[in-house]
Amino acid sequence: AIGIAVAIMVSLYAYHELTIDKFNEYYPDIYRIEAGDWFHTPAPLLPIVRDEMPGLEAAAPLDRQNLTINVNDEEQTIHDVLFTEPDLLNIFTIKMLKGDATAALSEPDKLLLSESEAKTIFGEADPLGKQLRVNDQYNYTVAGIFSDFPEGSVLEFNALAAFMNRKTMTGNEDFYDNWENWNYQTFVRLTPGRNPQEAIDLFNNSFNDIMEKYQPNRSVVHFNLRHLNDIYFFPNLNKSDSCKHGNMQYLMLFSTSALLTLVIAIINFINLTTARSNLRSTEIGVRKVNGAGRRDLIKQFLGESFIISFISFLFAFLLIELLLPSFNQIIGLKLSLSPFLHLRFLLIILAGIVLITFLTGLYPAFF
Repeated sequence: AIGIAVAIMVSLYAYHELTIDKFNEYYPDIYRIEAGDWFHTPAPLLPIVRDEMPGLEAAAPLDRQNLTINVNDEEQTIHDVLFTEPDLLNIFTIKMLKGDATAALSEPDKLLLSESEAKTIFGEADPLGKQLRVNDQYNYTVAGIFSDFPEGSVLEFNALAAFMNRKTMTGNEDFYDNWENWNYQTFVRLTPGRNPQEAIDLFNNSFNDIMEKYQPNRSVVHFNLRHLNDIYFFPNLNKSDSCKHGNMQYLMLFSTSALLTLVIAIINFINLTTARSNLRSTEIGVRKVNGAGRRDLIKQFLGESFIISFISFLFAFLLIELLLPSFNQIIGLKLSLSPFLHLRFLLIILAGIVLITFLTGLYPAFF
C-alpha cells in the first residue's frame, strides 16, 4: 500500500507538471516571442508583429506589476497584476464572471479582478464600479471579475489592466516608440498547423527590412518563438521572466524513484506470497485430493492476489488523503485526487490492480 501510495502521489505531481497550460483552448498554438534566451521585447514591436507575422491569430503584450491600493484607509497589495491588451483573451482561456473584459482592457484606469482577489478586497460586496486608489496616484475602477486562473499555467495573475496604463505609470511620452526599452513580454497565437519556425523566419526578414529604413545602423535582430510548454521546462531560461517554471530533471528523478519504490514493493510481495504458498502445500494437496484441478488452484491464488491488491489500493488512497497536504506543502503545489475521478484514470487504476494481481499471483498460481 505504501509503494502504491508513493507511486500515485508522484503520478499526481507528474500529471500536474505535464499538463501545464493544457486547459487553454488554443494551447498548441501559443508562443512567446523572444530574442535568443532573452524573453523581453520593446513596446513598438507589437504593431509590427500584428502587421507582418504570417499566420497570426492574436498578439498581446504583458507586463507584470504589484499595485498598492487603499481600501478603507488601509493599504493592501494586489500581487501579480498583468498589464495587457484585449487580444490576451484570444490567446489564453480566461473565464469572465462579471463585466466586459474587452472594454476594460481597451480603456485606461480600469481593473479586472480575480474572484478570490475581489473577495479579499471587498468581501461579499459587489465590486463592480467600485473605485480603488492605486499607488496613491491613480483612481482605478473595478470593471469586471474573472474566475481564478488555474494554478497549472506559466502565468500567475490576480488582476488585469490595460497596457496603455504603463505609459502613464512610466511617464515616457515615447513609450510606444522607444526601441531601447526591452521590458515587456509578447505572446502570440498562430493559426492551427502553422509552422512556427517558418512564420518567425519570414517575420524576421520583414522586421529587419522595416528597421533598416528607420534605423539603418541598427544590428540585425533574430527573434524566435518559444512554445508554452518549452517556457515551463526550458532549463537555461532566465527565470526573472516572472513566469512559473518546472524542472524536468526533478520530474524524471521523482518518477524513477516512485517506479522503483513500487517495483520493490511488488517484488517483496511476490517473495512473501511465494514463501506463504510453500507453507500452504498441505492445503493444496488436500484440495487436489478433493478434486480441485489446476485451473481451480490458479483461480484461487489469482483471486486472493486480486483481493489483496484491491485492499492495498484502498489503503493507498487512505494514506494519500492523510499525506497529500504535507506533500503539497513540501512541493508548493495544490495537488488533489480529482484527476483520478475521470474515467481514463479509473481505468488505469483498474489496469494497475490487474497487473499487480498477475505479478504477485503468477508464481504461486502457475508454479
